[in-house]
Amino acid sequence: MLVKRVLPIKKKLYRNLVCAKKKIMEVAFTKVFSKQIDALNNKALKSRLARVVQNVISAETLQDIANLKIMKGHTTAYRIKMGDYRVGLFFEEGLIVFAYLAHRKDIYNKFPS
Repeated sequence: MLVKRVLPIKKKLYRNLVCAKKKIMEVAFTKVFSKQIDALNNKALKSRLARVVQNVISAETLQDIANLKIMKGHTTAYRIKMGDYRVGLFFEEGLIVFAYLAHRKDIYNKFPS
């Protein structure tokens, strides 16, 4: 597996999220992603991120996720556009792992690595 450590959902950021009844894909977060969320000061960006995570949780397939695109040269790495920010994630065997959050000028240099 590409990600060694996976953390559960942050309660303080995602407490308003409602899980879908029909859940096919599991969602997890890396330690790096969790630290990047904690470092965010922009409340609008945090709420946009919460909507993106809710969209991923409620999706039945990858095609149901808005603004999702596969990274060139990688079979399991994807990115989601979120305004000027990008969310890097991995998808393997029914598990979606949120791995990286960065500004669009930085994400492609650091994710996937």
